[in-house]
Amino acid sequence: SMSPRHKSLGHYIRQHWRIENSQHYVLGVVFKEDNSRIMLEGAVENMALFRRFVMNILKQCECGAPSQRNKLKKAGWNDDYRAQVFFG
Repeated sequence: SMSPRHKSLGHYIRQHWRIENSQHYVLGVVFKEDNSRIMLEGAVENMALFRRFVMNILKQCECGAPSQRNKLKKAGWNDDYRAQVFFG
């Protein structure tokens, strides 16, 4: 059996990777970050910052759409919904 210290460490590691994997999944799948062809100096960092900014806004928004992907699509199609997402 593991000591309480080792159980706590295992829990900490799993939590870290759960957060890490969920963020990278959203950036890779929803924002298609892996398919980006941006190569200009500074533009890569700017787009990464912008994607994370939008991801956090979508995550905080309680706008009815169940997933960040659906919220992003709906915000792209509907000006009123986009305003609701960004400005509450």
